Amino acid sequence: MRRTITGGIALAGALLVSAGCTAEPESGIVTEKEYEPSHSSVTQDCKTTTTTRNGRTTSSTTCTPRTVYYPECYEIDYEDDSTGETLEGEDCVSEDLYNALEVGDKYWKGMKPDDVA
Repeated sequence: MRRTITGGIALAGALLVSAGCTAEPESGIVTEKEYEPSHSSVTQDCKTTTTTRNGRTTSSTTCTPRTVYYPECYEIDYEDDSTGETLEGEDCVSEDLYNALEVGDKYWKGMKPDDVA
């Protein structure tokens, strides 16, 4: 049993590495800008309960609505290829910084509108 658990953990780690799970770059060149207004969506959280009584199995499903709110986002997409491999990132930034940046500009996390050349 112990060998199976250890093997499963090693396999999960290998899958994460092969899936390309890499950290988002700290800086890069702006490739796209997109404004996303605030919005909400409603989904259902459902739970199915199965009961067996006197050899008879019954099941029932109960669903509860769940509202998810997404705030407005002034999104900057950027790429960093300084490592020889292209890493992509995206951040929601202030409206002022969004308006100051253009596609092709250099961007870094923590940047202020006054930093734009």
